[in-house]
Amino acid sequence: MKKLISISLLVITALYVLVMVFLLFRPGSFGMVRSFNFVPFYTILKYWDNRDWLNNAIVIENLLGNVAVFIPLGLLLQALKRSKGVWFDLMLAVLIPVCVEALQALLMVGSCDIDDVILNFAGIAIGIGLYRIARAIMKDTEKTRLAALGMLVLLGFGLLFWMFRP
Repeated sequence: MKKLISISLLVITALYVLVMVFLLFRPGSFGMVRSFNFVPFYTILKYWDNRDWLNNAIVIENLLGNVAVFIPLGLLLQALKRSKGVWFDLMLAVLIPVCVEALQALLMVGSCDIDDVILNFAGIAIGIGLYRIARAIMKDTEKTRLAALGMLVLLGFGLLFWMFRP
């Protein structure tokens, strides 16, 4: 069972990476023009302040979507490795979105936005937190990895549903 869980997690990781590369690095991602924002919370507040005249789906997609699509990464980071401590995990949770935004700037796709780093960090941190809570409750690494696998499958179906909605 342990080997099956490990293989399943690796397959899900590969699929997740492919979907994220598609979402984050295709030219004109989400119809956005190339832009830069280095002022923390500027974009978040702009969406929030203009939610009355913006379509709510746009606000939710841009704010909650940037959090939700990174929750699986937090789960995967925990399920695939031995934890080196919460500070190391949180450092990865910051470093990964920073690298993603830097690559988007270098490849000239999407927007390079510090608010994306903040929201993506929140998603990874939520995933890390969910895994750590499950491990504290279950007190068994393999059961926790199996629970993470279940959460990843559910989140994956949700992500696919969101991506291909009418």
